[in-house]
Amino acid sequence: MDLLNFINPIHWIEKIFHWLGRPKPEVKFEYLLSSSNENNYCHLRRNTTFNGKLGWFFRIGVDNNGLRRIGESDVRVEKIKKLENGNYKNIPISPFFLHWANENTDNSRSIYKNSEVFCDVVFTAEDLNKIFIFHKAKHSGAGVPSYLDPGKYIFHIKLLGANISPLEKSLKIDFSDKWDNLKMELV
Repeated sequence: MDLLNFINPIHWIEKIFHWLGRPKPEVKFEYLLSSSNENNYCHLRRNTTFNGKLGWFFRIGVDNNGLRRIGESDVRVEKIKKLENGNYKNIPISPFFLHWANENTDNSRSIYKNSEVFCDVVFTAEDLNKIFIFHKAKHSGAGVPSYLDPGKYIFHIKLLGANISPLEKSLKIDFSDKWDNLKMELV
């Protein structure tokens, strides 16, 4: 049977169409820290967790430029490195999943063609000198930090999905001790 598929032109045409229509994920981020001119990635909001304090929320966008949906997708933080004495050193963490924006569950999600969805990464809160991490609730207390102290960090992330090859990216985060002065870039 395999030999017949090998020489069957219809089999090859189906394989080519399948490959051409595959999901094509893309991770996006655009830095803009302006309360009067927000974008989809950086928001100034009141945080109900911290008694209504103002906070900056940072998230990445995940888009699918392919024809078929990306099934069961998640963004996982593989490791976090902190700049110390001129070198980036690993912070001991267990890998964890980030939270999909505007979702009330820890479920994985589908990403459809040309429909950018957002994944929360970190946020700050007024008068608090911490970077708070938006991990899924199921990771609370499981070797996953809820916050980081001021410093320069690199988050190594991986977009996973049922029908895609993992897509690896890095986020560089620079946080002084001011809640409204965090910088983040996709590298």
